[in-house]
Amino acid sequence: EVGDLIKASKDRPFFINFWLYNVHLPLQAKEEKIAKYRSKTDSTKNHQNAVYAAMVEHMDDAVGRVIDQLKAAGVYENTIILFTSDNGGLIGKRRSITTNTPLRHGKGGMYEGGVRIPTILVAPNLDGGVTSDAVVNSTDYYPTLLDLAGLKVPKQQGAIDGSSWKDILENGTPSSQPVFWHYPHYHSEGAVPYSAIRDGNWKLIENLENGSIELYDLASDLGEEEDLSEVWPLVSQELKQKLDTWRAEVKAQYPSPNEAYDPMYERSKTKKRN
Repeated sequence: EVGDLIKASKDRPFFINFWLYNVHLPLQAKEEKIAKYRSKTDSTKNHQNAVYAAMVEHMDDAVGRVIDQLKAAGVYENTIILFTSDNGGLIGKRRSITTNTPLRHGKGGMYEGGVRIPTILVAPNLDGGVTSDAVVNSTDYYPTLLDLAGLKVPKQQGAIDGSSWKDILENGTPSSQPVFWHYPHYHSEGAVPYSAIRDGNWKLIENLENGSIELYDLASDLGEEEDLSEVWPLVSQELKQKLDTWRAEVKAQYPSPNEAYDPMYERSKTKKRN
């Protein structure tokens, strides 16, 4: 129990990595919560799934119970809380689950609907109620938490991915560093292996299956509808070079052909799932 861990650790530093299964498949929630959101369903709005909405409230309830335990133990005011997700909402291929409108695609995808997520951070000595559009990445969480706790990265760890965004929190200073993605495999929702870079408002995506390039200006095209790779070839070239350099530095692994791949077997699995 998380509450027991908090009580046992309240007199010394502790770290809790609390992964909530909600919101996830299968879609399940208490009937009273489903009924609550079914009554709120509006056919003119994007979100229509009452069970999904109920699951979000179940998640909120769970987070609330953890915060209640922190307060009961007298450590809430001295605790850093980071609430985040690992990907965008699951759209669903065979049935409508949720929507990330106006963002394109969803979980597992290379577009903003798959990688853009909310992040909430509460920490001592930070003013609350501040909203920032600064771009950060999950690799930044570790150095950020260390920085906020007044700790340094252990020397034996050497170089680490990511950087602290304490300055963003305290001074509103946006990071000028590009953000990279490398996803060298497939996803059941349809994504193919890809790499991507976001630098400022530019986002370049390289499809590792066929080598194609896509370029988007997220400032004017958040839904990534207009590929500008041929309109701005020099920008594409510069971003591709930065992406190549980064992949070389981190020794990124690339997909390789599966010699045993059987398309007939793949089609039979898809037919069974449908």
